[in-house]
Amino acid sequence: MNWLTSEIRRRLEEATVTSITDDNAKLLAVSTGLLRCCVAHVDGLSSVLREFNFDSGFVLQRAIWEYWREFVFLIRRETAAEDAVRFETNCVMDVLETVRSSDGQHVERAAAAEEWLNTLRMRYPTIVGEVTTQRKKRRGH
Repeated sequence: MNWLTSEIRRRLEEATVTSITDDNAKLLAVSTGLLRCCVAHVDGLSSVLREFNFDSGFVLQRAIWEYWREFVFLIRRETAAEDAVRFETNCVMDVLETVRSSDGQHVERAAAAEEWLNTLRMRYPTIVGEVTTQRKKRRGH
């Protein structure tokens, strides 16, 4: 894990953003979110390992690796900005599915997620439409 946190810090030090534009704002938000998740999970992993909960540690380590690979994959793509919107849209849709299936326990969260999704629909109608279609095709498999 030391390698990963060192690598994240190194990449963050090398990163330069001269200005935030509509084209790169989502990419910045999603990519930094992925890195934040890596660091938070590394902190959790350290805590779990101090307690000798190795079975939980394996799961956290795998999650850290998945976040890291997703980050690397995303930032290397020519369509990274669009893919960041796809990633965010899928995440919001996943949250909506979860809170809607929680027997009304998270009404406020559902409303906030629905509002977030509507904002994405208005701003990126083509991408959100593609994600919606793709997710419908996966149902029932």
